[in-house]
Amino acid sequence: MRLSEIQSHFAEFVTRHDSDHIAKPDLYMQGGASIHDRLSVYLNNYEQSLVKAVMSVYELISALTGDEFAQKIAASYVRDHKPASGNMNIYGHDYADFIKNYEGARDVPYLADIARMEWALHSAYYAADEQPMEIAWLQTMDEEALGDLKLELCADVHIVKSEYPVFDIREFCLAENGADLNIEDKQAQNCLIYRTRGDDMRVKIHALEGGELFILEQIDQGKKFEAIAQAADIKNYDLGLLLQFIFGNDLVKKQ
Repeated sequence: MRLSEIQSHFAEFVTRHDSDHIAKPDLYMQGGASIHDRLSVYLNNYEQSLVKAVMSVYELISALTGDEFAQKIAASYVRDHKPASGNMNIYGHDYADFIKNYEGARDVPYLADIARMEWALHSAYYAADEQPMEIAWLQTMDEEALGDLKLELCADVHIVKSEYPVFDIREFCLAENGADLNIEDKQAQNCLIYRTRGDDMRVKIHALEGGELFILEQIDQGKKFEAIAQAADIKNYDLGLLLQFIFGNDLVKKQ
């Protein structure tokens, strides 16, 4: 058997628990522990390394459910989702959807949105570095060109919308004050996640207000500047103040 075939069978066993080929007596050297037992060492290392990778990204899941349950969810995910790339920074991107459909998490309905928030924080950190647009550049444009302009959010900018108070839930987890989590009287929250520039680069999270969310969504949907200005005027939003927030935090990229 060719080396490539042996490697292929080994990968099938490790990633899919497929031992059909592994059991062949002429495939590997015999003696001592069984082939299956010896290869199970690699299977366990493979699964545990992926579980550890997932849990390191989604730390708030552990804070909300406990390490044992969080590890159980992660292990279930890993068994059904093998990495599609050698870049482990993108592994676990659909974990929120998995949690949403995970039977054992039905009693914690906000857990999927918390996972979505955590992935946005993770993605913002590893996003491509883009040069932000300066607000002064808008002043150099004539009225027609400005009206046709479509701003683009930087790759590190993420909007997380939720029916639950996800911002407050996150603050509760980080506070570690031992208080009980009570979300019954709290309203739905939306969050902006982005990365700062310069030597002190860090990921920030900001609870979005109505006007901020509206303008950012308009930009994200590819609306022209003229349409955004008109919509802001109808809703009585202070567009100038909102633009100061957007450009002051380097949320749109230079064109």
